[in-house]
Amino acid sequence: MPNRTQAPRVSSCSRVVLIILLLAASIVCVYIQTASFSFVGFDDPELVVQNPHVNSGLTKENLKWAFAESWQKNVFFYPLSLVSHMADCELFGLQPGMHHLSSVIYHMAAVMLLFVLLLRTTGEVWRPAAVCALFAIHPLNADSVAWVAERSNLVCAIFWMATLVAYLSYCRNKTGKKKRYLACLFFFIPALLAKPTAVTLPVVMLLFDWLVLQRPGQQRPGLPRPMPGTVLAEKLPFFLLAGATAATGILVPAATGATIPTANVPLYLRAANSLVSYVTYIRRLFLPYDLSVYYPFPHTIPVWKPLAAATLLLIVTGAAFHYRKRRPMVLFGWLWYLVTLLPATGLVQSGPWPAMADHFVYLPMIGLLAAIAWAIPKIPENKALRRTGCLTILVIITVMGVWGHRQAGYYKNSITLFSRAVALDPGNFFALTGLGNAYQQAGDMQKAETFFRQALRLRPDSAGAHNNLGLALAARGKTGEAMGHFMRAVEIAPTFAQARVNIGNLLLKKGAVKQAAFQYKLALRYDPGLVSAANNLALALASSGHTDEAIGFLEKALEKNPRNPALRRTLEKLLMQNKNKKK
Repeated sequence: MPNRTQAPRVSSCSRVVLIILLLAASIVCVYIQTASFSFVGFDDPELVVQNPHVNSGLTKENLKWAFAESWQKNVFFYPLSLVSHMADCELFGLQPGMHHLSSVIYHMAAVMLLFVLLLRTTGEVWRPAAVCALFAIHPLNADSVAWVAERSNLVCAIFWMATLVAYLSYCRNKTGKKKRYLACLFFFIPALLAKPTAVTLPVVMLLFDWLVLQRPGQQRPGLPRPMPGTVLAEKLPFFLLAGATAATGILVPAATGATIPTANVPLYLRAANSLVSYVTYIRRLFLPYDLSVYYPFPHTIPVWKPLAAATLLLIVTGAAFHYRKRRPMVLFGWLWYLVTLLPATGLVQSGPWPAMADHFVYLPMIGLLAAIAWAIPKIPENKALRRTGCLTILVIITVMGVWGHRQAGYYKNSITLFSRAVALDPGNFFALTGLGNAYQQAGDMQKAETFFRQALRLRPDSAGAHNNLGLALAARGKTGEAMGHFMRAVEIAPTFAQARVNIGNLLLKKGAVKQAAFQYKLALRYDPGLVSAANNLALALASSGHTDEAIGFLEKALEKNPRNPALRRTLEKLLMQNKNKKK
C-alpha cells in the first residue's frame, strides 16, 4: 500500500487506456450474445413488458408514477431503475435485444468507474485491473447483466462508484471542499433511488476513512487533520437518507402485503440461512458450477452448517483485522462484503424470498475480489515467477470468462433459464412452474401440463399451479378436468381473481352466461384493475343482449386503462354491432 498522506502515483495513461479497452472488450465477448435474447417470464413481464407505466415510455404521468406511486405495487422502491426501463421503451419499444444491450452498457460503466476508484485509491494498476476483469465477466454477475429485470443492480452500482470517486476527491483536495461534498450527496441520492442496497454505502464510506484513507489518524500536508467527530458528522446526511430509505423498505412491503410473516419463517432458520449464504457465495466465487435463477428457501438447515459458517467468517475477519496495518485493503474489502450483503441475507423478508440469489452479490462481490487481490503478495522481480503469476491470472480470467459466457447463455429465454434451474434441482417448485409457464407461452401445452403436474406433486395446495394446469388442460380440450383445477384454485384462494376469470371463460363457452358474468364480477371485486375480467364481462353482457350496458361498462374501464388495446378492440367491436343493429 502506498503512503495515504498523499494521492498515490498513477501509471502511464497509455497503459490505463489499454486496460479500459480490454475490460470493455471482455464484457462484449461475454454479453454481446444477449442482443438476440428474449425477455424472460420472471419479473420482466410485470416490470417492463406488461407494465403500461413503463412500456409506454418517458411521459410526465409515468415519471410521476415511478417516483410517487410505484411503491404501492412494488416491494422495493427503485424509481430511477424504472425510469431507465422507460427510457429503453421510449427509444426501442419492446425490442428485448436493445434492452439487454442497455444493461450491458450500464454494467460496462460500473466496471469502468470501479477501475477508476481502485486506481486512484491505491495507485496500483494490475490489482485493480484483475479485480475489474473478474467482476466484469464473472458468472455470478450474469444474473444482473443478462436479466433485464435486474437492471437496478447496474444503475445502483454506477452511482455507488461515482459517490466513492467523488468522496475520494473530497478527502484528498484542499480546494472546493463544499462543492466536492455536495457532489458526493448528489451521486448518493440516485444510488438510493436505483436500489435500496445503497443504504449500506455510508458504512462503507466510514470503512474507507478508517482503513484506506486513514482519516482521522494522520496529518496530510496542506490539509487540516479531521477530528473523529468531524468524520462522523459529515456522514450524518448520508445516514439520514439511508435511514429514510431503509424505513421505506420495511414499511412498503407491510403496506402492500408482501412481507412474509416471521412466524412462517422462524428467526433461527433466517439467521442460519444468512450465515450459510455468506460462505456459499464465497464458494461460488471460486466454483460457480451450480448457479440458478432461483434457490428455494430451505425448510430446515442442520445446526452444524451455520456453526461452521460462523466459525469460518470469524476466523477470516480475525485474520484480516490482525493484518490490517500491513494490508488494510484486505480488511476493507472483507468488511465491504459483509456489510453490503447484509440487507439481502433474508433476515427481513418480503415477497417469495429465496435462500439466496446471484444478483444479491453483485456489489458485495467487489469487496470480496478486492480482499483476495490485496491478500496475494506482489509478484517477485524474478522473471520466471512473474511470467508464471501473470499466466495464472490470465488463465483464471479466461476460464471465468468462458464460464460467464455460458452462464449468460441460460438467460436466452424462459425455457433455457428454467430448464437449467430444474436440471440443478428437480424439486425446485418455482422453477417447475416457471418452465411450465414457458412452454405454455410457447404453445407446447403437453409439456406445460407435465411440469405443472410435477409442481403440484411437490405442493398440492398451490392455487397458482392448479390455475396454470387448468389453462394447459383447457387448451388441450380437457375442459372438465380444467374446471376441476380452477375450482380447486379458488377453493384454496377464494380471492384469486385470475382463476375466477378462467372459470368464467369456460362457463361462457358452455353458454352459461349469467354464471360466467357472476365469476367476472367476483374477479373484479377482488382485483378491480384486472383487464381480462372487465373485457370478458363486457362480452358476457353483450352476448346476453345487454350491449348498451356492456358499452357503458367498457367506457368506464377505459377511463382507468386508457392505453389498453384489448378493451379498445372490444369496445369498437360492440359499437359496430350496435350500429349494424340500428341500421
